[in-house]
Amino acid sequence: MESTISRRNFLKVSALSGGGMLVSFSLLNEVSAAMPMEEAVFTPNIYIKICSSGTIVLMAPNPEIGQGVKTSLPMIIAEELCVDWKKIQVELAPLDSKFGRQTAGGSGSIRGRFTELRTLGATAREMLVSAAAQTWNVQRAECTAEDGFVMHKASGRKLSYGELAAKAATLEV
Repeated sequence: MESTISRRNFLKVSALSGGGMLVSFSLLNEVSAAMPMEEAVFTPNIYIKICSSGTIVLMAPNPEIGQGVKTSLPMIIAEELCVDWKKIQVELAPLDSKFGRQTAGGSGSIRGRFTELRTLGATAREMLVSAAAQTWNVQRAECTAEDGFVMHKASGRKLSYGELAAKAATLEV
């Protein structure tokens, strides 16, 4: 079977599509350059990341294969962080012994991680509240966490978790 495309036509088509790709990559680079390169990230433990943009990420140690891990695990963390669970992005954690058993099956993801995730979420919340108290130079007991913010009701001040991420990152766990 003989090809009907000439070498000259092949080169023209290749040059046009290559130029299109070049323009595409150029635009992507400009979009990337417009985005902030370094964002403060508060990582009180290997499971939770809170970015200065306000993004909260849960590194899910167990894969989702229909048991509801991407719903249940963020709900546990959200309960302790005092945020809507739908605001937590879930990423599958890389395979690493630090995460313990990273398997699916036997409906053990929630049962096996419940207490650990509650403790980790509560620790992150307490660190954010402490960061706010230090920022405002008030007693920690005067501050409360609610819906992704820390509030000092006596003065009416409040800061989002994103605004507190950099300060909380400097605190000892």
